[in-house]
Amino acid sequence: MADAVSTLNSPIRALHDGPQLLISISHKCSLELRCAGRFCCLETGIKFQVTRRITIEYELDSWSKYMDNPQLQESEVLGPLFNIKTPVEPNIVSAVYLPHYLCLKELSTDLSSIKCAHFKDGNLSVETPTQVLPFHVILENPSFSSLGVFFLNLLPRAVTKFIPIHGKVLLYFKKAGKQCVEYKIHLYLLPAFAPVKKVNENSQWKL
Repeated sequence: MADAVSTLNSPIRALHDGPQLLISISHKCSLELRCAGRFCCLETGIKFQVTRRITIEYELDSWSKYMDNPQLQESEVLGPLFNIKTPVEPNIVSAVYLPHYLCLKELSTDLSSIKCAHFKDGNLSVETPTQVLPFHVILENPSFSSLGVFFLNLLPRAVTKFIPIHGKVLLYFKKAGKQCVEYKIHLYLLPAFAPVKKVNENSQWKL
């Protein structure tokens, strides 16, 4: 019997490696996790550490809905924003691993400015992660609604230094000329966890 089940019709890819089950799924997710362990979505990078069986629902949310908040206007978004729903029982999800694309190796400041934004009923609370890893921040014993990672700038952007991030490059092209062979090229520069599939769906170009 599988350790995790999706209630959606989208395909699932899973790799069982010790206590970790890697799951890839599109759009809104509803995951029934049938045992304790750490579970990772291959498409978005989010991970859940659970102590027993649970069903977790989550989907990507939009940062743009909240950017009018004064604490975010001078700050930098560092990863996807997840709208997460779980049952009300506490301590079942012992930790959530939120993905980020900040390049820690090139960061010239300490890690104290890396924060978790927690939006509930339109209000923002800023939480300090338990641990910052190269591609995730760990938030232990979390409460859920909309969660994401950001870099808290206390100074105006004009006087702050460049913030290094991990990214990816997508190069699209198509034939343009009728009389001779010409190509038009379209270049996307994306953060590391940006959904490539979504870019492909919205583009008239071919990868």
